[in-house]
Amino acid sequence: MTFFVAALLVDAVGLGVTMARTAGWGCLAAVLLLVLLPPRISLTPGRLVVRDLFTTRVVLTDQLSALQWPADVSERVVLTDVRGTRAQPDFCLLRANPSLWLQLEADADESRRCGSLVRGTSCLDRLARRMDEEAARSVFRSSGIDQGLTVAVRGDGTAADLPTEVIRTASGSLEYRWEPRDGPVIVVLHGGHMRAGLSLGEKVYRAAGYSLLVPSRPGYGATDLSVGAAPEDFADAVAVLCGLLGIDQVEACAGVSAGGPTAVALAARHPDLVRRLVLESAVGPLSWPGAGTRRLGRVVFSPRSEGAVWRLTRWLLERRPEAALRMLLAELTTGRPQDVLDQLSGEHRAEAIALLSSMRSGRGFVNDLAQLGGGRRSWERRVVQPALVIASRRDGSVPYGHAVELARTLPRAELVDSEAAGHFVWFGPDRNRIEQLITAFLAQDATAGGG
Repeated sequence: MTFFVAALLVDAVGLGVTMARTAGWGCLAAVLLLVLLPPRISLTPGRLVVRDLFTTRVVLTDQLSALQWPADVSERVVLTDVRGTRAQPDFCLLRANPSLWLQLEADADESRRCGSLVRGTSCLDRLARRMDEEAARSVFRSSGIDQGLTVAVRGDGTAADLPTEVIRTASGSLEYRWEPRDGPVIVVLHGGHMRAGLSLGEKVYRAAGYSLLVPSRPGYGATDLSVGAAPEDFADAVAVLCGLLGIDQVEACAGVSAGGPTAVALAARHPDLVRRLVLESAVGPLSWPGAGTRRLGRVVFSPRSEGAVWRLTRWLLERRPEAALRMLLAELTTGRPQDVLDQLSGEHRAEAIALLSSMRSGRGFVNDLAQLGGGRRSWERRVVQPALVIASRRDGSVPYGHAVELARTLPRAELVDSEAAGHFVWFGPDRNRIEQLITAFLAQDATAGGG
């Protein structure tokens, strides 16, 4: 319409408006409208619907046979399903509508899993990396963080995970790592950004010959949120998992950081299963985290952006490890980040870099923020087992007050101060002392009258 009016205005001040010229300009405007009018696109799980002026096409996005995105040639993504139906959504449309991209990516991954996507898996991976780059730039801009770097995301970059298994339940998938040994079972519930394939603080249990059961909490790894988003619901799911594995007693449940509430819930709701608790840097019966961290966490570690953020983290750790560690550890201490760095031995520094380079948030961290903000929970005072609570007074991630409240709430709790300069008590200078205390605690009598 704008083109048509502009053409008539030009004629009015030039050659003059005639019926023939008006009809000609009208035809040309109509042709341009047909050519340039963008199709309307909508996406529901498994179906991409493209509507233009005359036709409607439906592409089965969970049954794709090909996905093409020519590098440096086209901004259009060509999708073809098993029936031969084709659609070409614009990359800019996907970039501007993250929910559209997330659904398309999930459907394309389903096509890959079921084997129908025979052409274009490399294009899908490249497209995902590009979207991660765009999301990372958006996140850092919206968060007011100017990293002063060009975002370069190349490959996954994660360390090889320890072997895990996935069990399908009526409520969803539950991922776990099972390390059977001659000794009794320790269940380890890790904190935020961790999954069953990653190990932290488990050396003390392996050295003593304990068997380890390490589930991925809801939203992390391959565990679905539907298995039990709330700590008490996932505690019940872990108890069911123990039964399926033939585990009728757990010597201790170790709750780490945001995994602490689930560990306490498991002990409270299943006292015949769990004999004792070991809680390290654990979230207690207080609201967590602070309002500022909660707001920023919802943006930075949302399912839309967490992949890009962790890839950027790996990139920084690879190229500027000292600066990257200082930046990351600043959020984990109430003191100076340099003090935490100075405490790290060469071995611990390498371990910290490997761990931080392998983390992912999935949908788990946003779920943690939603579930752990309420503070005190009804089942905490029902714990009858002995508990060892370990924390640092300089923890900037889970304040020391959580440990104090845990020791006050749990009737048979012992509070141990770590000399670590921050949240990572496993890298503190007194870790050997802490591990000796854990070993001695596990050897005590856990019955009602025992220590």
